[in-house]
Amino acid sequence: MDAFNFANTAMVCLVNIMGPSVATVLIPFLAKMKDGIEDRNILNTYITAIMAITYILLLTYFIIGSIYFFAGSSSHGLTFQELTFMLTFILGIAQYTRLISSIQTAFLQMDGKFIIIKIVAVVSAILSYIYIIITPNLSIMEAAVCIGLSYVVECIGLIFSNKNKKYKYRAKFKWADAEFRKLMRLTVPVTLNSVIYQVTVLLPNILARFFGEGYISTMVYANQIISIMQTLIIINLISMLYPTLTRSFNRSIEEAKKKLVLFINGSNMLVIPMISGIAAMILLSILSPIFPLLLIVPVLVIGLLYVNKINVDKWMYGLFIAVIMAGFWGAYASLPQLPSLFLFRILIAIHFILFLFSKKDFSTIKLLKVPLICMAVWILYSVLTLLWTADSSLSLSAIYFQIETCYIVFMCVYYITSWEKMRQVLLYISCNYVVSLGIGLYEVISGKHLRFSAGTLLNYEDSRPTGWLVNTNDYASYLVIYFGLASLYLLSSKKKWHFALWLVMLAIVTLLVIESHSRTGFLGLVAIVALVLFKVLRIQYFLLAIFAGAVAFCSKTIYSSFVSSDLTSQLVDSFTGKGDSTEERMFMYKFVIQLCKDHHFLGVGVGNTPRFLFEALYGTANVDITGSQTMAAHNFWLSIISDIGLIGFIPILIFFLYYLYQAATIYITNSNLKGAIPAAVLLGFIGVSVGSSSIFEMRVIWIALGLGLAVICLLQREKKAKQIE
Repeated sequence: MDAFNFANTAMVCLVNIMGPSVATVLIPFLAKMKDGIEDRNILNTYITAIMAITYILLLTYFIIGSIYFFAGSSSHGLTFQELTFMLTFILGIAQYTRLISSIQTAFLQMDGKFIIIKIVAVVSAILSYIYIIITPNLSIMEAAVCIGLSYVVECIGLIFSNKNKKYKYRAKFKWADAEFRKLMRLTVPVTLNSVIYQVTVLLPNILARFFGEGYISTMVYANQIISIMQTLIIINLISMLYPTLTRSFNRSIEEAKKKLVLFINGSNMLVIPMISGIAAMILLSILSPIFPLLLIVPVLVIGLLYVNKINVDKWMYGLFIAVIMAGFWGAYASLPQLPSLFLFRILIAIHFILFLFSKKDFSTIKLLKVPLICMAVWILYSVLTLLWTADSSLSLSAIYFQIETCYIVFMCVYYITSWEKMRQVLLYISCNYVVSLGIGLYEVISGKHLRFSAGTLLNYEDSRPTGWLVNTNDYASYLVIYFGLASLYLLSSKKKWHFALWLVMLAIVTLLVIESHSRTGFLGLVAIVALVLFKVLRIQYFLLAIFAGAVAFCSKTIYSSFVSSDLTSQLVDSFTGKGDSTEERMFMYKFVIQLCKDHHFLGVGVGNTPRFLFEALYGTANVDITGSQTMAAHNFWLSIISDIGLIGFIPILIFFLYYLYQAATIYITNSNLKGAIPAAVLLGFIGVSVGSSSIFEMRVIWIALGLGLAVICLLQREKKAKQIE
């Protein structure tokens, strides 16, 4: 990797000697260029000149390098220097195509085609990424060729995207033209500055080689991490604004000045907080391990300084969407060194602080006072159990997850105030759902898992899918509960291809749930599909669909009794082949019930049941002290009673009784698909509550519960509005 990173850096530096001239010389010329033969000749001559100079530089480097490294060499194997040189040959050609791409990008920017530039770049990058993933034991040379080909694909895509005949390139050699010479005189100082800058970039990598193996890669990766925000915001911002300003200055100085001031102010609003944030993060990364409470400081500063200076509603809603999406990604949206401090926890903390300091409008959620108050009482009583808890650290952790889950539910109800916003949220969720299905299929086919999957963490072979989540039961629960929500987005439309896509999604979800060996997941899927179809189809078609499904299932079962079928055997095994698991589950339930009795149904303290259950299962001797030494009860309802007693269970019981009543009423009284969503979510939650070992930490389940409650709120508001009319 050191050889690859050094070779790539060297070629970027060499090719970029002429690269800055595209932005500083070529784009201003394009802004004032007329669609005439003379200006076209000047443009094509200038392009020929910078491409020829770069070509000569590369050719000179390759000739000298070939003579130096390989002339008369008879040694076996490649040294670091020889491998680096061979990689520079491949990556040099690739970077040369990137110079052509930058010229084509300038053409497209002048025509205002900014989106197509990014699409071509993303597609080419994805192609190379897919090849690298699916190719086992990829060598560094093959990786270099793959990345180089992606640059070639990007270049070809940009060339074909440029439809403006004004910019079609034809080699011209009008060296004596006065305008061309003027452009070259402007290029000289730009090139000299570029040479100095490229040397400063390349020199640290040369010096890093002397420190030992791995230092070049470390330095390259560190620079890339630091430049991520610069690339995402500053460079993309400039690439859009620079052509626009250039054209404006050619048309009208006054108009251009106004745009310039507007752009500077807008850029400052983005760049200054970004730079301040990076500096603060670097400082906090040094001090927070010593003083953890310092992590609160940036959140408070952001809340106090910016909350009254921006359009709070739009920013808070956008941040809410970001929190929801980050909730699905979990630890995958984190730094490798800090998997527990992932993006979701950072964003929800920022959102909570901003919400405290912003203006609030609770008028839209007045109809849901009962369930929201119940959740608040649930948290307060859990805090009260700190007075008698056996392990305060477990209790504090559990209280944090309670606050997190309740705030997720509250956010969904508070910010989804219209069906338009609901559909927007469901679109984002459905896209993420499709990605998760793809991950599940990849796991089933390849037997490989993502980094935080239980199979990877515990290092055992298991083809059962886990998706974004940790274990298979949780993944099956996620697939089932969000199938209903994705169905609302797809089947609300009358388009036939949406229904076809829904059928494909149903087939994939069914396959993945069966592959997960989850009993509650399969039963929940059957129930939710029935709920959805009953709302979508007429009664006769619904009964026909149920009959056809039953016949198909029976036929498959009979056929499988004569001919071996892996899928059917897996489904049967999910219900009949888990004797040990069922016995262990029954033992845990009996123990938790006895634990409640032993503590007179007052609770052992929030979050402490897993500790008692672990001791009952594994004892206290010869236990791996590096583990968590906890075992969840795999039952949400028993866990709450055991943790905080019957008194603490009352508010959460009222919450779900309210939810059940509203879901049943809405399902009966509403003929459209919207009425099925709260019931589908509740069914999914009930399945998770007795099948998952980590329901309190499963943000995706509480997001779904919040969306179901938001649907209830929207339908209640519609009903109230009709009554007033």
